[in-house]
Order: sequence, then structure tokens, then C-alpha cells
Amino acid sequence: MSLALAVLLSLQAQAVDKPGQVLAKKTADPDRDWALYIPRSFKPGGAFVISSHGRDGRGDGEIRQWTDLAEKNGFIVACPDYSMASGRPGTFEEDEKVTLAVYKYVTDKYGVDRKSVMISGFSGGGMPTYHDGSRHPDLFPFWGARSANWYPQTLPAEEELKKCSNVAVYIYYGSKDHELILDQAPKAHAAIKAYVRDVKFEKIEGMGHESRAETCTKWFMEKAAEARKRDALMAPAAKSMKAADDHLAKGRVKEAVAELRKADAHMKKMKLGDDAERRIDEVASAELEKVAALEKEAAVKQLEELKKLFAGTKAEARVAEKLRELGP
Repeated sequence: MSLALAVLLSLQAQAVDKPGQVLAKKTADPDRDWALYIPRSFKPGGAFVISSHGRDGRGDGEIRQWTDLAEKNGFIVACPDYSMASGRPGTFEEDEKVTLAVYKYVTDKYGVDRKSVMISGFSGGGMPTYHDGSRHPDLFPFWGARSANWYPQTLPAEEELKKCSNVAVYIYYGSKDHELILDQAPKAHAAIKAYVRDVKFEKIEGMGHESRAETCTKWFMEKAAEARKRDALMAPAAKSMKAADDHLAKGRVKEAVAELRKADAHMKKMKLGDDAERRIDEVASAELEKVAALEKEAAVKQLEELKKLFAGTKAEARVAEKLRELGP
């Protein structure tokens, strides 16, 4: 990195970003331009959007369609220059570095709600959307694919893709879209729907190859509001699940299962899903693996204990099956 660029980046980090203006920024590695808009309406705890342009596009052009939406909804928006989205020389990995640098700049400097962050892209912008979103689901709980390209290499290996189960994805395209998008959008949906629980897939009748950022924004703001409400309802269960993790780290399995049962009861009562139930099943699997290494007498004794521990859960049947396999 040149001295001039280093000085520029240092001054950029120290500067106060003026709200209500499109601001020109740079990343260091790789050296890329990106555009930032802080709406006058932004307040700490607001949302954050990173959006990608399409082929031959630039961030300073992409951001123009977002400024009014950002003001209306109070979210920060950043639009980097991407190589894979535009057709310019570069790699997925370089683009990913840009995304992470922009994310870090905004989240470090502003009090955004890190659970209300969307990565989105139009047309070729589907590349960073799918690639970076699927590799960092902890940073990007919302993905918006707007008439977006998709290729298999944008997604990681299956084990990594499984970590995306809790993100929410909106894929939309037009009935009069480009032939490539008409082919790729359904393929993208098919590729992720087995791993992502919340996927909205929509072909908009009469729409051509259009961004319609307002459509994506409406979905994102509604989903983010739902997520905040769910988090509030989840608080007691989340506390119990955290306690369970702490117990497991210290080898206290009984105490952990007790906390997970509490979490599961709360989640079922509030109709909040089956995360705690699945965690109980994971703990049971780990305990059954330990039993497999024991001699028969010790294994039977341990399985009897596990049968009591997991009584009334889905795991109980698996423990009982192991007991039957060992025989009298």
C-alpha cells in the first residue's frame, strides 16, 4: 500500500462522515472505491445494507437508488465496487475482503443493529450476495437477490452452507427478465432452500431485468422487525441455552440438558421453533458416541442413565434403540 493511500485511509477513519451526503471511501487491500450514505434519520440501533451493482456498474452509481429509501427507513447503506459483479478483473476472495472491510468500518464506527444487516445485489451483484452472505451468515442475517445472477461456485461446501439455516433470503426476478436470470434464479433457490429455513422466492409478473430496491427494502425492514420481536420473546430461552453451553464446556451434561429443557419448553409455548430441541438431540448424539467406546456392562449402565436424562425428548428413542442392540 502506498504512503499516500495509507494517509488517506487514516484520515478517512478519523473523519466525521456527514449525514445526508453520498461519501466516497476506499478500502486498502484490495484498493477499491466504495460509496457510503448515512441518512439524517439514522439513529443508533438502526439497520445497515451493503448493496452490489451489476455488470459494468460502480458503487457510486448503485447507491443513488438507495438514498431516499435509507432516509425513509433510517438505515445506513454502503455500495462497494466489485470485480466479479461487474466483469472487471478480480476474484471472489478480493471482493469478499472488500465486503468485510466495509462491514467493519460501518459497524465499528456506528451503533448499527448487527442483527439487522442485509447484503444485497442486482444482476451480477448476485455474486457477492451469495458468495459473501453464505460464508458469513453471522454477519449477514438477510440476503436480497434482485434479478440476480447465481453460479454454483458462489456457494461454499455443504458443511458451511448448513451454518446458513437461520438467515432469511429474498430472491425475486421478473417474468420478462433476461434469459440467464430466468434460468439462474430458480437454480439459486433450489440450491439453498434445503439449508435455509426462511426463503422467499418470487417471479414478479410483467417485470423485466430490474433492481426494484424498494421491493427488497420493504421485505428487509419487515423481516428485521420480526426478528427483533422474536429476539425479545426468545430472551428467556436464549439465557437458558447460554447457560447450557457454559455447563457443557465444563462437562456438566445433566445440568446442560436441564437448561435446554427449560429453553425448549419456553420456545414451544411461544411457538419460536425447535432450536433448543435440536440442541438436546446434538447433546444426545455426543453422549451416544462416548458410549460406543465403552465395554458392554459399562455401556448398558450409561445408556440407562441417558434414557432417564433424555426421557420425553426425541433422543429417548435413539437411546432405547441402543439398549436393545446391546441386548440383556
